[in-house]
Amino acid sequence: MKTIEVRTSSPYRIVVGSGTFPSKVVEAYKRFSGRLPVIVTNPTVLRLWGKEINRLVDRISARLLTVPDSERAKDVKVFTRLVEEVSSLDSARRSVVIIAIGGGVVGDLAGFLAGTYRRGVPIIQVPTSLLAQIDSSIGGKTAINLTSGKNLVGVYHQPCEVVIDTRFLRTLPEEQVKEGIAEGIKYGVIRSPRLFSYLEERAGDYKDLDWEYFVYSCAKIKADVVSRDERETRGLRFILNFGHTFAHALESASGHRISHGRAVAIGMVYAGRLSRELGLCGETTFRRLRDVIRAWRLPTEVDLSRLGGVRRVGRFLQKDKKFSEGEARFVLVRRIGSVVVSEVDVDLVLKLISPNQNRR
Repeated sequence: MKTIEVRTSSPYRIVVGSGTFPSKVVEAYKRFSGRLPVIVTNPTVLRLWGKEINRLVDRISARLLTVPDSERAKDVKVFTRLVEEVSSLDSARRSVVIIAIGGGVVGDLAGFLAGTYRRGVPIIQVPTSLLAQIDSSIGGKTAINLTSGKNLVGVYHQPCEVVIDTRFLRTLPEEQVKEGIAEGIKYGVIRSPRLFSYLEERAGDYKDLDWEYFVYSCAKIKADVVSRDERETRGLRFILNFGHTFAHALESASGHRISHGRAVAIGMVYAGRLSRELGLCGETTFRRLRDVIRAWRLPTEVDLSRLGGVRRVGRFLQKDKKFSEGEARFVLVRRIGSVVVSEVDVDLVLKLISPNQNRR
């Protein structure tokens, strides 16, 4: 088992290992034993890990709430129902501690609940997907979606503990594993040539991955960045958005039919291509990025005509929080392990991703 300290305004730790659940959750809850523990999860996680979750329910006398599977759970109506359920459980007004057990959707929704109910209550994050373990459970960004875009309503609310059990990864479908790999590639590009090379050397071979090493390495990069720039006031945290400006537009334009991890994979290729065209990186760097994404059997392109065309995708780009006065902020590659944030004219971006461009 390994531990990572996250030094934000409300410091907390990340515990990474095999077999950390539910014992480490029980330990974390002891700090809030006067509060009512409310577990938020979804039917899939409950089906796969119900025995362990019910053991946790019994040990800490928790209440259990479920939300729908998939991105549709991050909906205003679902959130409203959830917060009403929590309020009814909290009838004695001794307040609650939220325990989120699930992937990124559960973590985002439960985190937003914890950040807004009674102006903020503690939350323990127990991420079960690879994507959530290395990214969304860390850093305190919580949000729900609107019909006009992804993550447009949200708050910063740091967890009081993140408990990562790599055993959860055993029950993940291959597609979800690949989505987490996409985020791992991102971390390699922005901060760690060593991690990037590790993924190149083992490309496509999930059985050959040391999951504790991989999860710990990614989580450590995320924690270090968040510790230095908790609320994106210094500009450093923005590098975590590599590939995401494009990705969020693709997700929204597809009605979330394109999953987050696949959208990030495509978005990283677009960002790499943009970096090359602007003269920030060379052909070799771009090809290494594109080729490792392909090697992990992740997409590198999408037929934009199936999303309503380039202009429609462009409208979603312009709704992104990173868009301002005709320009969008992108994280661009200089070399593997080094990136830069740059304002880029959206018309240039749309020209680059249009179908008639050479797809080298």
